[in-house]
Amino acid sequence: MNKTTLANSLIILLLILINSCKESANGGSISEGTIIYNIEYPSDRNSSSLVSMMPDEMKISFKGNNTVMDIEGNIFHVKYITNIKQNKIYSLVDIVFNTYIMESDTSEPIFGFSQIKDIQYEYTKDTTTICGYHCKNAIAHAIIGNTKHDFTLWYTNDIKIKNPNTSNPFKKIDGVLLKFEVIMSDIYMSMCAKEVIKESIPDETFEVPSGCKPIDKRKLEDMIKSFSM
Repeated sequence: MNKTTLANSLIILLLILINSCKESANGGSISEGTIIYNIEYPSDRNSSSLVSMMPDEMKISFKGNNTVMDIEGNIFHVKYITNIKQNKIYSLVDIVFNTYIMESDTSEPIFGFSQIKDIQYEYTKDTTTICGYHCKNAIAHAIIGNTKHDFTLWYTNDIKIKNPNTSNPFKKIDGVLLKFEVIMSDIYMSMCAKEVIKESIPDETFEVPSGCKPIDKRKLEDMIKSFSM
């Protein structure tokens, strides 16, 4: 075997090894991996000065029914660690070189999301395909403050996570959301999955890091709102 042939064989072997560690799911049923979403902020629904500093991507890692939702912006980084066995959600926020943590039960409203009450779900017969996954449609009719809002939700049952919407306002939807709308810190956000990756997720991904500063919900919300002033 000459040097050129050997080099080409090594490159092919390396590519095979890389792809075996991380591959697109392409619609296959999976229970461990990562979903990457695009985030958009419709201009006709937003007026906050914070929009320009908000992230354009969100990542959800999942394994053993536990999830980590990761949203990183220019000013702050928000991470939600859901531990199903403990029935807990840990909200971590990085602001100005400090990491603050707030612990809550899975039944409580989630930090950062605008308080939604009186959600009524309308399940339609519409379907679509997102990242190769068959998705069903629902409309969430909700009230935030004194204003009515309708949120369009697309979800799949082919990504195997039990209680997949524990860390977002749509807890009653029995499927993983691949395209949906939410309001966080008074900012309207539209999220759509652009990639579902089948990969091994280390157990430590779902552990709460040390050195976080405990904080209550009111103080944390006030701190974030101060950036829009």
